[in-house]
Amino acid sequence: MDPGVKGSIPFFGIYMNLVQPRLSRGLRDLLPEDTLARQHMIDVVRRVYERYGFVPVTTPAVEYLDVLSGSGGQEIQQSIFVVQNPEKEQLGLRFDHTVPLARVIAQYKELPKPFRRYTIGPVWRADKPGPGRFREFMQFDIDSVGIASELADTEIICVICDSMEALGISRYQVRFSSRRVLNLLLAYASLTPERAADVFRVIDKLEKIGRAKVRMEMTSGYIDESGDKIPGLGLSAEQVEQIERFLAIQSPRRMDVVQHLHATFCSVPGADD
Repeated sequence: MDPGVKGSIPFFGIYMNLVQPRLSRGLRDLLPEDTLARQHMIDVVRRVYERYGFVPVTTPAVEYLDVLSGSGGQEIQQSIFVVQNPEKEQLGLRFDHTVPLARVIAQYKELPKPFRRYTIGPVWRADKPGPGRFREFMQFDIDSVGIASELADTEIICVICDSMEALGISRYQVRFSSRRVLNLLLAYASLTPERAADVFRVIDKLEKIGRAKVRMEMTSGYIDESGDKIPGLGLSAEQVEQIERFLAIQSPRRMDVVQHLHATFCSVPGADD
């Protein structure tokens, strides 16, 4: 091979002698086989989204830091990759597609409502990397803005199911939560709305870290397996007990769950609305 041609073996040999080839923790390369598989998945899911009438929106990977951090809880703010542009402005890499969507809706007031959009692209989080957990990953996001009907939520679930089946996945489970029920939990445990993001973030870890560690993270915190300090939320023992009473409500029968929820939240104002 001609050594004067860019990309020749001597060129790469010189490069490797000057710079050690390596990746930052939590990042990965996708070689051809994995890249093609990912692109196939994106193409299949995109067709499902567009069949339902969702339209694509693309936003920059970088947003102003105050735009990103203003909507997240403590853990989200700590997981933002902070960067700086030549003008010395504080910026950050997006950690999801929802915050950029909120900015787009606020910035482009002429957008028609309802506005039904999808976004497929990478996001970045400065979390501790581990098995199957990366700091850069692909996120598929669909939202309907300006629709009050619960039919919008039903449609999103249908899109998810059709996407899974279009990918040839026949065994899957769709889980969804009710913000109204979660708001009742906040009132039941005497928690302010400002604490919602952090409390729900810890609850979301239940299956991952178990009930005991969730309890510790809600109170004083704990030391994880790698020796890192996981800070606690400072909730009282009574508040944690009330949250655990809610988490214990489980049944394969929907009416049993409804009855248990009613019995638990019957003293909360507005629970019967």
